This record gives sequence, C-alpha cells and structure tokens, in this order.
Amino acid sequence: MLTPSERDGRGLLPDGVPEAAFAFASTLIGPGDRVFLQLPGGSGESERAFRTEFARAARFYLLPASVEPELAEATVVLSYASDPHQLAASFLTERRDPAVSTDVSRIAPP
Repeated sequence: MLTPSERDGRGLLPDGVPEAAFAFASTLIGPGDRVFLQLPGGSGESERAFRTEFARAARFYLLPASVEPELAEATVVLSYASDPHQLAASFLTERRDPAVSTDVSRIAPP
C-alpha cells in the first residue's frame, strides 16, 4: 500500500477530482474490498469526463482494493456528491465527510 506522500507525488488527479475524497475513503477501504463508485449523474460531456477521471483515479488511490462496476459484487460504496441511500443496498456501516461530500458505506466485509 502506498503512503499518502507517495500518492501525492504521482500527480494522477485530473482537474475537478477531489484528492480529499480519496484521502478520506482510503482510511476506510482496504485490501480485498471491491468498491462501487456512486457519482453524480448527468449526460453531458463534462459529467461523463468527470466520472471517467474519478474512476481512473480511484483505481490508483484505493489500491489494493479494486473498483467494481456492479453494485451486487461490491463490498463498499464510495459516494461522491451523491446519496448512498438512493441505491438498492443495505449498509453495515456508513461514514461521511461533509467537507468533501463523500460517503463510504460498507455492504459486506472484504
């Protein structure tokens, strides 16, 4: 697992992707976790680009966890600027950092 200083030096975060969201999430997500990303909707080009960039950054910043495209296969939901209660899932634990509009909701152990 990379240290925060190693992550900071990589420069992988594109404009608009909040590093603080990953810093918060990485304290709650660990090896063996499969992470479903819940991001704001929208069909515009900038919204699609944001979701793509966020997912790319998540694949790196949340290592050794993996990003899971299907909610049914996930052990954790990372919600950015989205309400995890909109999903059809029951959560064992929920943690929120309102400063960065980020929730980490555990569905199952890793």
